[in-house]
Amino acid sequence: MIRCRVCHSPSTFFIFNSPDTHGRHPLSQRQFPLYCCSTCGAYFLNNLSPNSYPPNYYHHSVPVFIQKILSLISGQKNRPIYQYFHGRFPVRLLDIGAGEGDFLLSLPSKKFIKTGIDINSGATNIAQNKGLKVICGNIDHHSFGPQKFDCITLWHVLEHLPHPQATLRRLRHLLSPDGLLVVTTPNAQSLGFRLGQKNFFHLDSPRHLSLLSPRSLHHLLVSSGFSIQKIQNNFYEYPLDLFWSLRRSPWRFLIYPIYPLVKLIDPETVLILATVATSPKVP
Repeated sequence: MIRCRVCHSPSTFFIFNSPDTHGRHPLSQRQFPLYCCSTCGAYFLNNLSPNSYPPNYYHHSVPVFIQKILSLISGQKNRPIYQYFHGRFPVRLLDIGAGEGDFLLSLPSKKFIKTGIDINSGATNIAQNKGLKVICGNIDHHSFGPQKFDCITLWHVLEHLPHPQATLRRLRHLLSPDGLLVVTTPNAQSLGFRLGQKNFFHLDSPRHLSLLSPRSLHHLLVSSGFSIQKIQNNFYEYPLDLFWSLRRSPWRFLIYPIYPLVKLIDPETVLILATVATSPKVP
């Protein structure tokens, strides 16, 4: 019996053998069985941990114009946080999977008390050299003592977690009662996944241990003690992800000519804003 990684239901079934890819790049000939849960709708890999990261997964040089685009995207990422707090600064913020600290650097120190955590020591060393407080450790095991945070962010981290429900329940206790949880993750109900299947840009097996849809995200967050406030399409985040997902699909001949329009309305990745539920039905 194979239980769902997200909701632990035994009602799961095999989908296909997922290739070892990062974005559009194959990394090896390995394949990993991908399952779907009929209860919550999540897709997941079984009996794997996120320990197979390719070289330069966290750190790589990019052209200057790409850096400028990423800077603009960071500004879009910050907007929901500013809108939620409505000038109630300073905000105590924890960024999980902080990497080299690019997101934390985009936040003004006058408005944010910034902390980050990441499992990759090379990335955290770079962040610390930038003057940032970024801890090398695992969020499931690191103790922050009695400290609470006003905002916790997980930018494309949820899909890497071996036990997402347990981690989110812990985060509920780290978040202040009126705090904000911000999550971005690939969308398993996107056109890229439904039409691209094994070529889905965000498949990233075996590093992405689960792929979630709005349905499975709702199940996961509510069962972890959160109340979803908003789910939105981050169409600007990966401009060419759908393009590469469809590179071998016959649907590309219909979609490529109107790609900007389709990309605008098709949520390949989603951003979720959630708060602590007033009466969470969780332990």
